[in-house]
Amino acid sequence: MVLDNDNHFIDVVILGYNRNLIRCIKSRKPSQAPSHDLSLNLYVLPPRFVYHCGTCVFTEKAILNTVAHIKDLFKSQTIGRKLQQHDGAPFSMDSSWIGSISKGGNLLYGGHSGQFRIILSKDLQVMGIAMYVQNELKKCKKMEHGRIKNHDKGSYHCYDTVFNNPQLEAAAEQACKKLFDTANTKYPALYEGPKFEYKKEYLTFPISSSSLFGDAWTHPGPYRVAISWDCEVVGAFTAIIPKFINDKSPAQKGTKKLRKCHRMTDNNSVPPVIDWNTRIEFGREIYTNVK
Repeated sequence: MVLDNDNHFIDVVILGYNRNLIRCIKSRKPSQAPSHDLSLNLYVLPPRFVYHCGTCVFTEKAILNTVAHIKDLFKSQTIGRKLQQHDGAPFSMDSSWIGSISKGGNLLYGGHSGQFRIILSKDLQVMGIAMYVQNELKKCKKMEHGRIKNHDKGSYHCYDTVFNNPQLEAAAEQACKKLFDTANTKYPALYEGPKFEYKKEYLTFPISSSSLFGDAWTHPGPYRVAISWDCEVVGAFTAIIPKFINDKSPAQKGTKKLRKCHRMTDNNSVPPVIDWNTRIEFGREIYTNVK
């Protein structure tokens, strides 16, 4: 670091070949991890914030670009009816601005179109993102992405198939990419039901023994990797059609329920014998990103 005589910052340099000082380049963009470090995880990328609305994800960059566009519209006095005044839920503001946005975060024209909304304060600061769920405006979750992932390192026995950890992690990475896809996709899907050791919310994504992951739209197959919102592997499920639900009412035709797969460990490589007298608890998938 280079300082002047009054200890004011001037620049940053590095010691190069033949002890020459090389000036560093100032940049607002985060640096990329070196290619040789991808497996060591020694180089940690700066965290990024995203908004989760169901299984639709808005990046902070996309939202800031939309805000910049809105400010330009105000300056040119062409904002028109693209924003409306808003009071009350889901943010505790007496008065704010609200506008419709697409899945890519772009401002929509027409005011009340689409499912997603951006909410701004009167001085055009981002309060948050919200979405309509059954005619009720609900706040989307703002979460941090970019930290080192803490995957469950176990393998899972699902019915007649065993998925090892590399397969599960590869499927989780594919699922994470799909989260940022603005197209209508069925997966990743939300999960509701019995959980593994990780107790927060899950997402599910198809996985196949014949490839890294199944066809996530037309033929998802019976197996799912369970991931956290941070795209970490937390378990695996088998999708089945049970004969009865709650041991009483017949299952609806085609209704798939998810059953937890057995976690394999070094000391427990053989799945336990199934006790058919034990009541089975099932989970289910919820599709929020399909129209």
